[in-house]
Amino acid sequence: MSKKKTALLALLLVAIGAAILLLLLKRRTAVEASADPLELFSGNCNAVAVVPSLGQLGAGVSGLPKLRLAEVAASLQGYPNAEGFMAELNRELGFDLRDPNSIRAAGIDPDRPLVVFMPPQGGSVLAVPASDESKLEQMLVRHAADRLAATVRGSVKAGERVIQTLSEPNKPAPSVAWALWRRSLIAAAGNNAVEAVRAALEQKPESSLALDARLGALRPKLAGAQAWAYMCPSFVTSPARAELFPYGAGVGLWASASELRLGVQAPLTEAMAAQAGALTAPVDPELLKRLDPTSFLLVGFGGDPALLQPYLSLFVEMVPNPAARRPILDAAQAILAGLKPGVAAGLKLASSASFAAVPELDLRRTNPFDYVALSALGRARDPAGAAQLMDQLSALGPLLGAKFESREVGGAKVVTARYHLGEGASVALRDGWVLATGGQGQLDPALARLAGPGTFPVSEPGAAKALAHDGAFLYLDIPRLAEAVKAVPDSAWGVGGFAIRAAVSNWMDALAQIRGLRLSASTEEKTLSVQLVLTLAGEPAPAAEVGK
Repeated sequence: MSKKKTALLALLLVAIGAAILLLLLKRRTAVEASADPLELFSGNCNAVAVVPSLGQLGAGVSGLPKLRLAEVAASLQGYPNAEGFMAELNRELGFDLRDPNSIRAAGIDPDRPLVVFMPPQGGSVLAVPASDESKLEQMLVRHAADRLAATVRGSVKAGERVIQTLSEPNKPAPSVAWALWRRSLIAAAGNNAVEAVRAALEQKPESSLALDARLGALRPKLAGAQAWAYMCPSFVTSPARAELFPYGAGVGLWASASELRLGVQAPLTEAMAAQAGALTAPVDPELLKRLDPTSFLLVGFGGDPALLQPYLSLFVEMVPNPAARRPILDAAQAILAGLKPGVAAGLKLASSASFAAVPELDLRRTNPFDYVALSALGRARDPAGAAQLMDQLSALGPLLGAKFESREVGGAKVVTARYHLGEGASVALRDGWVLATGGQGQLDPALARLAGPGTFPVSEPGAAKALAHDGAFLYLDIPRLAEAVKAVPDSAWGVGGFAIRAAVSNWMDALAQIRGLRLSASTEEKTLSVQLVLTLAGEPAPAAEVGK
């Protein structure tokens, strides 16, 4: 073989080898970039927070500054408008969260996960995905100088890798430490910054959060969240937290142009699942259909009302006469014990509501039914026993400084409490229904609703579905509340009522862009699910009837 052919063959072999090496390097980079970033962090932790994609998070919250409520809130903080607040936030961050190109220009990859890890010893470690490592490092150096006055560069060896550091002048311990790995910047601040970064670089995947079985069971329930967090079981050190979260808990944030939702998922022990079994049964739609259809606040519980007895003391403490609290508590517990599973209540603004003065939260000085009207409903386990219990309520009158009047209205047994501030609550028993009302003129229409099929329209279809599914809920129909407040006459606002009403109406118009606020809870597959949902005004939707 000639020398020329030999050289050509050698050059060809070198080219093939280089191509194979380049292919392997590219494959390795792709594998490292696609690896679960939770492999960097130990399963022994306080908590971890993950933003799967900064770009998606930014898109989810991009519409919030356009709300009138955001404009009002920003003005109260001294900003000219909501965009002024966002501009200030963007300056603090160094990029515009709503713009993927701005995120990328700062050196951050908007399409890969960002992780904040909180180790047991305190502090936090960040894993920030890099689109441009140089730019990302420059932004970190700039923030460290501006916020921590850390300007002295240094470095520490960590095996085959190098950890970069920044310290304040004349201080030996680094204030910030970071390293580049897997196309991410791993950074920490504080006295243990170097050790925190070193621990992440040396973490073995098999003992990491990525393979943690308890987190693994929760991650599918957090799918699609723009951001989520996990409270690790090892963080549960106090008896209170250990009782509530024996296996940790997951929290997710879902954001879109029509909804903001915060969800909590907490796995339960066998004993806890048995206790929380009441949340598996939804509230009977027949109860909701017979509440006052103009109520702006709904509360429902699908389980045995006797389970609510431990919370009665919170309300009984409001009774002015201490000597009356124990008898009232006993009577209230007896009432709950005598009800079948499923109770619901609604509140609306009373026609007599006056806001000329700030009401005092004291039953001796303020009758709550001068401001709100109540309708509550349940079913008696034993109607005869319930009738006897209603007769016994009259004995509580002297202790409360009230008079209980018993009468019959259209075949219903009724007991009404009256005291020096006017009419209090009325309790009625008809055909097994137990009805409670509060406010002038509320009893007769409530009794009439018991006789009919009933209807309760909810302006937000998602809320109607949740109210018919979840075991416990609190739902605030904000447009309905806003309309009720705007309908209050000028005279009810006192001196300068016209101007006050105009200002309040402006607030109500802003609030009306929020269609509903819902807090609900349910259990499924031995997991407690709690949802806090803020529904934003979008395209008008027809009202949905609860239970359909």
